[in-house]
This record gives sequence, C-alpha cells and structure tokens, in this order.
Amino acid sequence: SLFTTDVCGNTTYSRDYLGKNCQLPALEIGDIIAILDVGAYGYAMSSHFLHRPKPAEVLLENGRHRLIRQREDYNVLLANQVLDN
Repeated sequence: SLFTTDVCGNTTYSRDYLGKNCQLPALEIGDIIAILDVGAYGYAMSSHFLHRPKPAEVLLENGRHRLIRQREDYNVLLANQVLDN
C-alpha cells in the first residue's frame, strides 16, 4: 500500500523539500529514491551548504543507467581549506 509523505533533504533548511504529499510505498533506512526528470540544473545549482558533499549522478536513458558523476566525500570539501597552524 502507498503512504502520503513529504520527501525532505538532509539539511536544516526549512525549504529543503524534494516533494510534498508524495505517494510512496513503505521505505526502510538505506532505501534509495530516484528523483526523475529534474533537468540539467540539479548539480550546477547545488552547493556545499552546511558542508554537505554533493551526491552521485546517474543518467537513465532508454531503460539503461550509468554513473556520470561520482558521489563526493568529505575530503573534497576539505581539500581547499586553508588552516593556519
């Protein structure tokens, strides 16, 4: 059966919603939700708000998928930091 729920991002920003009143099956921790048909601006308009690494990107085309951008890790966020000793 489906449940009505909001899909929220992982920040403390009050407008961090990916969808409101979505009909989804019961989900478990670790399940993955695909956000489809979002266009070309998802990565370009993303930021490192609250020091969050950017997610991986997967291209779905003609029923096939392929990874087109690796998920960032925290080393990427720290690489350009300049810390005085």
